[in-house]
Amino acid sequence: TASHDDMLRGLRRIASKMKASMIIPIKKESQSEAAAIVTLTLLAARCVAGLACRPDAIRLLSDTGIIDAATIAAFGVGAGDDGLLNDLNENQRQQMADVGLLRRSVSILTGPGFIIPTRDPRDYATILGFVKVSPGQLKHGHVGAVAGVACAADVVDAPKIVIADNPLLALRLYQAGVRGVVLVEDIAALSPLIDWLTNRDVTLCSYKPDGVAAIRAALGPHGERAVSALVHLSLAKTSAETLTLLGLDRDVLRGPIEPAPPITDRLLNELHAYAVGQLAHPDAPAALARWGFDHPELAEAWRVGFLPSDFRSALSPEQRRTLAGHFHGGSIIIPAYDASGHIVVDVACAQGCDGGRCEFSVWESPRGLIAATVATAFDRITMTDSLTQATRWFAAGDRAVLWLRGAADAQANAQRLAGGSIRSAIVRARRERDAIAEALTAAGIAVTMKSFREESDQEPGDNQRHHESETTPLLFPTQEAATPVPKSVPSPLPSLTLIRHDSTRDEAVFSIDDVTITAQVPWSNETVLRVTLARHDRRCVDRVDVAQPAQRRRFAASAALRLDLAPEGIEAALADLLPALRQVVEAEDEPVSPLATLMSDAEQAESLAALRQPDVTRSVLTWLGDMGLHGDDDERLLLFLSALSRKSDEPMWLALLTASPLAGQPIDLIAEATPPEEIVAASRLTDNALMNTDPGALRHRLLVLHDAERVSPAVATALRILHRRGALSVRVRPTPNKAIDRPRLFGQPLRSAQ
Repeated sequence: TASHDDMLRGLRRIASKMKASMIIPIKKESQSEAAAIVTLTLLAARCVAGLACRPDAIRLLSDTGIIDAATIAAFGVGAGDDGLLNDLNENQRQQMADVGLLRRSVSILTGPGFIIPTRDPRDYATILGFVKVSPGQLKHGHVGAVAGVACAADVVDAPKIVIADNPLLALRLYQAGVRGVVLVEDIAALSPLIDWLTNRDVTLCSYKPDGVAAIRAALGPHGERAVSALVHLSLAKTSAETLTLLGLDRDVLRGPIEPAPPITDRLLNELHAYAVGQLAHPDAPAALARWGFDHPELAEAWRVGFLPSDFRSALSPEQRRTLAGHFHGGSIIIPAYDASGHIVVDVACAQGCDGGRCEFSVWESPRGLIAATVATAFDRITMTDSLTQATRWFAAGDRAVLWLRGAADAQANAQRLAGGSIRSAIVRARRERDAIAEALTAAGIAVTMKSFREESDQEPGDNQRHHESETTPLLFPTQEAATPVPKSVPSPLPSLTLIRHDSTRDEAVFSIDDVTITAQVPWSNETVLRVTLARHDRRCVDRVDVAQPAQRRRFAASAALRLDLAPEGIEAALADLLPALRQVVEAEDEPVSPLATLMSDAEQAESLAALRQPDVTRSVLTWLGDMGLHGDDDERLLLFLSALSRKSDEPMWLALLTASPLAGQPIDLIAEATPPEEIVAASRLTDNALMNTDPGALRHRLLVLHDAERVSPAVATALRILHRRGALSVRVRPTPNKAIDRPRLFGQPLRSAQ
């Protein structure tokens, strides 16, 4: 196949040759007809030359499968441009208008698409008109008058003529090697050619039976002897009988099979994310129950997903080629993760129908580890190569069950399992038991072999109880897997220690040993929080519902693998996290007395005595002057009292105008006279700043806006509502079918915001 660049270079060579040596024979007796033929020939040559400058037309040819430059040249395929009329005189333009090629001084040969000239096959050099193919739904038809057929020069002496009723079909047949191809866009053009076709074998080609019937009827008696050939849109899919009739080889038409694009980790992660989102599909419950994943904790621990029957419609063409033969609709997919526990590197596919099989991997040998969180949650585990048996044991109460996809999976993950928390394993496998046990033993894991059917000595759930009674939660597990863990009484884990509380970001930072836990501070009853665990130079970040044991366990297992910690310690810390955060919130809500923290008892007594004097306003003006705030006494006192009214249930609002003598005084002086915990200063407010402020954040606070001219209309409206009502409310729509009102109160009672 030729690339776009090769085809472009070929077209340019052909166009230059046509310009250099173009011969226009005139055989018509009528001078006007001869002049029209000359004009049409000039237009055809100009369009052939213009095709090289029309990337959209070349792209349309390529997208429809016409990529052979020789085919394009043989049919004289071209494309008009805006300068098509520049080389024509007035007589030639009139001739174009006479044949319908010029409308309102604009050539209809231009515009999107490409054109094919039509000729008289009895006199090949005579061009009679044009057929145009447009990109919109690939519509095609004669441009101007209906005259002639499109063909290559080989039809002059061809004993066999193949008549096609579609431009793309004619070009594809010629490109495939069929000779004597004639394009009949309109059957009205056939009547002058019946005598010419009399001594030739005729084959009628079309995509539709109606097309063959129309051509046959137009040929009259000669059409009854013609052979029909119905062609598929893809020539390679045409029937063998038709291909033999046309002299084509199916294998040649198919060409070399292009290798499918390789499967990437990104594609697998996108597919898994899509499948998890499809768990709410109506067909998902039946497929989950087919393999035992109807247990909610099991589905969450293994992070399974569901592929509906029409999932391929959500894929791009390249993705469909990549995943061809790997997955089936209505299946459960089970992800296998890399060492970090976050990147899907392999997927197992379990067909949801009865009798469906399970494909262990998309690769020749399994990659990654399935249910990696389970593998890091216990020090003793049961391993099996049966998916249904693993899910059955889990549903019966045994959570320490790991599914291995054969000996290759065990060999690839043995060191990873030993480096986590697993110290011993019970192997119950149907195949390759010895190879699995050998791989685990080589990694330092103590192995106990038991028959796959041997269940009398251990009921489901005994393994879980064994873990609970003998496992010691290790905050920092050792990496020596071969050393048995002695039985000991678990020591209590250290409690969370609050390091700091960043009120601007609503985050609280705790420490436990050498682990730092940063969590979002919930100012309501919300329990789904963003949690970050950091140890040395490694971090683990996720959103966790810390009130749900299953989610705490899942996050703890993932963080333990990344931070090299025991999941029990992390899970216990997560359980203590919500009460610790609520203590932070309660501490923030406790009233703070600036006098008690910033002034001694003697200073408090002296200040209160000064404030009780009858001329306290005089003293205030003196104090303001000492601070540097000068000007009219009434204006200065009004400014001070307005700021002080924040303590009232109906506070005052004040705007300093540029004409005021106080406008030049720094407003920061009033801020200095206000306790820092009671002032909110801002140089700019975004449109939703007041709406998104925490309830109570402005309660009895002094709000200072330094530049009122920069206040947007949305903020001005919010301020007016806040001034009038003392509260703001916003209507949110969490779901498409449900709306709730969520008032955001800035103080109690309502009119308490300054």
